[in-house]
Amino acid sequence: MTPAARHRFEKMRRERRVFAGAVGATAAAILIFTLMAIRFAEGRTSPAASASEPAVSEVLAVMPFEEVGPAPTHDAFGVGIADTIISRLSAVADLTVRPMSASLGAIQGGGSALEAARRLDAVAVMVGEYAKKDERFEVRVRLLDTDSGDTLWEHQLDSGVRDLMAVEKQVVDQTIAAMLPHVRNEERARRADPGRRDATAHYLYLLARGKNATWESRPIPEAVELLEHAIRLDPDFAPAQAELATASANMFLGGLSAEPMWVERAVAAGRRAVFLDDGDASAHFALGYSLYVAGDPVGSARETLHALRLDPRHAMALRNLATLVAGAGYAAPVRSLRDAARKADPFIDVGWLDVWLAMIEGNYEHRMAGLRKEIDLRRSAGLSPELPIMQIGYLSFESGDSASGLRYAAMLEEVSANAASADMVHLLALSRLGDAAGMRRLIEKNKAFYTRTWDYCDLIGRALSAMGEKQEALDWLDRSAARGNFDLGTWERSVMLDPLRGDERFEADLAIVRDRTRRIVQLAEFAGYM
Repeated sequence: MTPAARHRFEKMRRERRVFAGAVGATAAAILIFTLMAIRFAEGRTSPAASASEPAVSEVLAVMPFEEVGPAPTHDAFGVGIADTIISRLSAVADLTVRPMSASLGAIQGGGSALEAARRLDAVAVMVGEYAKKDERFEVRVRLLDTDSGDTLWEHQLDSGVRDLMAVEKQVVDQTIAAMLPHVRNEERARRADPGRRDATAHYLYLLARGKNATWESRPIPEAVELLEHAIRLDPDFAPAQAELATASANMFLGGLSAEPMWVERAVAAGRRAVFLDDGDASAHFALGYSLYVAGDPVGSARETLHALRLDPRHAMALRNLATLVAGAGYAAPVRSLRDAARKADPFIDVGWLDVWLAMIEGNYEHRMAGLRKEIDLRRSAGLSPELPIMQIGYLSFESGDSASGLRYAAMLEEVSANAASADMVHLLALSRLGDAAGMRRLIEKNKAFYTRTWDYCDLIGRALSAMGEKQEALDWLDRSAARGNFDLGTWERSVMLDPLRGDERFEADLAIVRDRTRRIVQLAEFAGYM
């Protein structure tokens, strides 16, 4: 910034005091004027152009708030606050607020929040920090000039509320009220009839739900975009928040982003859906699914069972509970829940449950023959064969068929956006061939994905154990146990783990998995599903 430009900017900022004491409808104008002043001071917009051309929407980015303190809780609170602020600020005319998906994409490029905001061509970025002290949350919110890093506005608050979602609501309400009081008043008027829903938001939600239901990787980003648009139109639409939770979890699970904050966003959106409509079974399912991806299968079981208490025929909740119960290694309840899900929704995909059953019963060839037929049927019908190819690729590893594993890994690369999963099928096949160097190359390539999910860690650990790489195998199995592994049945019966049995580290990990599985089974038994 030139000295003259900086002088002009500082003079404008002193005159308006950036939001301090702003009241009434002028607050929105002040926000827009602040951002336009930055552009003018930096020479991005000339006075003549401003007078003669239509107004250009100013761009603001909001980054996930950061938790500070000696013992971070990783509670998804910071992503949730930022996501809600984005949806609320999107109501301001002439202000473009980048969606959270854009912020997470920019963050993945590395660097500071300012650098991420510059990648988004934002003139200002909102950042925040929070800390939990005893039973209070302390939050600091700042608006920064992306070029200079100067603080344009800041607000501090603390909350004595214990409930996480109540704290989120209080923080967002107070932040918006301090910046833009008129927006808060307009929202009160809009929410006077909470039963009234935006028709366009509902339509966008239905489109996104259809894309999510395919369980394919390529449509997921489009589903996220549709849901972000729906929530901008109707922030309190619980079904859209629930579907956003599922889609955000699938962004990470589907190999589309290695940024773990996608999972935190999923948990935050699931909590928000439950907060908005505690009586909605789909909201509890979405939170349960998000917790499953986040590595909390016991919490997932609780929310899934809550969904089934509200709607015993909720197909996706039945499928999720079947997955959780499968970890105990009991085929009968898995089959019963699978059949109930299929009866509730004849179009639901239960292929992964059939994979679980094949592993429990050791009937690999029968299931693989069925998957080969399904691949051919999908191709002849013009449908994506991504899921059955992925499933047969993993079963090839379990059955020891390295040639099939390599073939299906190559096929998966052609039809899937989930490169991490295709590489996993490939490296598992290499492990059966004894190619440790090839395995490690693919592990290193996808380390951001593989180290963060229990099932990837489990597969790599078992593969390395079978190859005699004991210490490296234990490292991966330690991670798997720490990240939420509940697959006790596989750990107890897999011959690949025989070289580790009796090892102190493995037995400690096994005890963690056994206790986690026991708690899931107890919850399912108490609810009458075992």
